[in-house]
Amino acid sequence: MVVNIGIQKPFNLSPRGGLALDLSEDNVFRWNVSGAIQTHFSLEFRNNATNAVLHTVAKTPGYSHFYTLPASMIANGLEIKYKVQVWDELDNTATSDWEIFQSSSRPTVTVTSPTEFSTVESQSYLFEASYSQTELVDLSTWQFFLYDSSQIKIVQSDLQTEETLEYLYDGLQSDQTYFIEFQVTSEKGLTGTSGLIEFTTQFAQPQMLSELHAENVDNAGIKLQWRVIQIIGDGEDYSFIDDEKVDVTAGKVWFDSGFNIDNNFTLKIWLEAVEDTTFNINANSKIIALNIEPHGIDVIWLDDPDRATEQELGVIISNTVPANTNVLWLDSSEVIIPQSLGVSIDMHTPNNINILWLDLGVNIDELRLLKLKNNNNENLTLLVYNEEFHLYKNGELIDSLDYVYVDEYTKYYIYIQQIGDNLVLGGEAIVP
Repeated sequence: MVVNIGIQKPFNLSPRGGLALDLSEDNVFRWNVSGAIQTHFSLEFRNNATNAVLHTVAKTPGYSHFYTLPASMIANGLEIKYKVQVWDELDNTATSDWEIFQSSSRPTVTVTSPTEFSTVESQSYLFEASYSQTELVDLSTWQFFLYDSSQIKIVQSDLQTEETLEYLYDGLQSDQTYFIEFQVTSEKGLTGTSGLIEFTTQFAQPQMLSELHAENVDNAGIKLQWRVIQIIGDGEDYSFIDDEKVDVTAGKVWFDSGFNIDNNFTLKIWLEAVEDTTFNINANSKIIALNIEPHGIDVIWLDDPDRATEQELGVIISNTVPANTNVLWLDSSEVIIPQSLGVSIDMHTPNNINILWLDLGVNIDELRLLKLKNNNNENLTLLVYNEEFHLYKNGELIDSLDYVYVDEYTKYYIYIQQIGDNLVLGGEAIVP
């Protein structure tokens, strides 16, 4: 005896689990059935928040377990539930459970720099794009892609989460055609692409100097030695001197991409025509009260017409007037117990918080010869002032060349060396 158990409830509906779909496009809905062969089906779509009917598919003959929802039949920006009803040849029917999905517009990404078919005039370029989404869904991740003239991918960035879509690439070749692409994914999980944006490159290649030396050796041989000097990077307001030096008197050059410092290193620099600036720095200064200007230029002078004899003043910070009159009092309602402060005249913020600091207001950029970031993500800076070279790490003085005096007529060989956690500044004046 054959028993017809009839068609069973549809299962494995897809999409499911809150997946997002862009309903401005055609989308396919699928299901499975068991128990009997499906001969008819219908679907119903409702707004999950209001239960309002959004779209229905009447009882339709068909053995296929899918339905294509036409583009723009339902609006985006909704949470939607749907169910499937099926029939067999005996007109037995079964209905699925509700399944939920999100409707959301696919995000849009537009390349803003460079514009399509434009010309890039540098081997290093900051590629930029903008993100938008119709329902104001936030950006989740993005990626950058670079392709050669045959549209073969040569660069693919890691997934980025920053809101700003910028990718700096250093390594473009002149007289080439490239394509770039940005891909973005919204927080709903939908991905959009800028498409391939074409651009060309045209710029002067870095100047190169090749030095070749010949030397006679035994058995009538000749020994050849050569050295190639090439400057690769970018800059502004600079010029080459005799194809071997760079004049950055009014400008600068930088290497900020494709250039890494790993582990221990020694950085060598040859400098000339270095401009020095003198500052009256005294980390252990004092305050003088006097009716005439003192001879010392590294002290703080308070002009007091009633004092014919030099009087050094201490510095007290407290919330009450000190009993001692020979002090400079700093009134602070937060300091209950009086504290004595040292006095410092410097261009850098002192580490000691119990200091009255007179900031010289120096523009550090005007003193800086070099800055770099090491493998510990520490900022190293080489400054020149008071006739000396000084090495700083994260704004703290590490070393100074107190045996090399700086003037604009001398040439210098300077090196910065890192071995483990130790940083050393060394160098010498080059005697002609």
